[in-house]
Order: sequence, then structure tokens, then C-alpha cells
Amino acid sequence: MSRLSQIFVNSSCNQMISLYQLKMRKMNPNSGFLQPYRVMKSASIISNLSDVDMRFLTGFLYITTRRQMNDQTVVFDETMPENSTVVFLNSNVSMTPPQSSTIINWVQHENSSVKIYPGVPKNGRPLSYSQIFANPVSTTDGMKFFSYVEGFSLSLPIFYMKVYKGLQFSINPSYRDINGTSTSFPTTTGLYMKPYDYPDGKVTIDLATADSSTTGDSESITGANMIGFVSNDSSVSVDTYHTKGGGGYSVKPINQILGWSTHSYGDNITISSKNAADGQFFVQYYIVHKILMIT
Repeated sequence: MSRLSQIFVNSSCNQMISLYQLKMRKMNPNSGFLQPYRVMKSASIISNLSDVDMRFLTGFLYITTRRQMNDQTVVFDETMPENSTVVFLNSNVSMTPPQSSTIINWVQHENSSVKIYPGVPKNGRPLSYSQIFANPVSTTDGMKFFSYVEGFSLSLPIFYMKVYKGLQFSINPSYRDINGTSTSFPTTTGLYMKPYDYPDGKVTIDLATADSSTTGDSESITGANMIGFVSNDSSVSVDTYHTKGGGGYSVKPINQILGWSTHSYGDNITISSKNAADGQFFVQYYIVHKILMIT
């Protein structure tokens, strides 16, 4: 018998439900969406399991407020409302890196918007520019919508999306290593995350091949937004290489995005860090390829 079947939520109205039942309360048998269990006043956790049995348990209980429920908060265990907050939970610690989720097949309409944040949503608005990923993207040249989003992974136990209007994607419990990969389109955006307690390294993403004879370098943009939680002596660098030059920046990430861009279309983007092994950071990169008009 599952240990979760022997742990119960006991509400003040003397109703009990096991954690296993909560885990299996899906809105649809073929979906990962979890159906919320409402507690009217208060509740307690009870179990007859021993301390030894309890030590084998991993995971968490997600508790939300009535205000967040009214804000269309949806919890996803692994076609959304028009304006919603979607919370993702991943308690799988047996993978490497632990608790990783990969998002692919992103389909988004231009009149919609999405922002991703680490952790759990709280009452009120999130801190401005604290998103780890967004579309449209806040670039140094203003807001830019990207029709194409590269697949990316997040190694987080909990994260959430603020979604306005429509979004479709696929998500699965796995890790996607983007080092050495190539972008799918000349104009695109993607995300790289370095988890806590992973060594410093260098990630190189090759840019999709574009005809250099028709590339308007003065109009094309390569850029990145960075956010993170690292020690004071840490730095993270983003660079792009181009036969005519290139560019980059190196900063200590903070809890709001720091942006950079250069007017060029390079061969690749590299992301590297120094003294950040015990920290966590996120880099959303973007490339806007402009065609040179020849008359």
C-alpha cells in the first residue's frame, strides 16, 4: 500500500482525504491538471506511519488561498483559461538534475502574453521584471513578440505561468541539455537555467544558418535577459561571436532582469559563469534576424 494512502488531511468539518487521493484527483484522467480540494476553515495532517516511514517520503503539499482560487489558479502535476495562473509541481528527485521539466512545442498567438516565475504565486502582483521567461520579450529595443520558442528545461520543484489569452505546449519530466544545439529559426527565443549546486561551465548555442549576403546586421538583434540568485563574487557572461565582431556582457545576476543586446546576427551565443556553482540563474536569449532589402 502506498505510504500516501496512510496520510490524511483532516478538515475542521471532520472530512478526511488521503494524500494519495489528492494526488489522483485529476480534472481529466488523461490530463495532469489537479482538481483542488477545498478546506472551509482549517485542517490538520494525521498519520499512523512511523518516523522511519516518513523519512522515505519526498514531495510537498501545495496550499493556495481563496483569493488565488478566484484568480483562476490552476495546479498542473506535470487549452487554458483566457487569463490564468498555472502552477507546475515536480517532486521527481531521481533524475539529473533533480525535479527537471522540459517544455517544447510552444504555440502562442501574437495578441497573447506569457510570463514564467520560480516558486509559488502570492497575493498581489509579482515584482516587476522578476520573470525568468516572457513572450513578448522585454528587449533593449522595446517589447518583441516571438512566434518561435526553442525547447527549454527548468530544474525547479515549483514554478508558475501568468497566461493572458491562449497558449499551447508540451511538458514532460526530463532534462534538455542545450549545449551544442542549434536554434530552429533565425528569429527565435529560448531559455537556459543553471540549477543550484551545479559547477560553473560554458554553454554554446549555434544560431540557425542565415544567408550573410542578405542579413542586415545593423537591423538584426542578438540579446539576453538575465536573472538569478548568486553570491556577491559571482558573474555570468553572455557573448555572441561574429566574423565582423560580436559583443557581450558580464554581470552579477540579481532578482530582476538585466538586459543586453547588440545589433548583429552572429554564429552562436555562449553563456558562462564564474564563482556561481552554489547559485542559480536564468538567461532568456533572443535573436531577431532582419533581411537586407536589395534594390
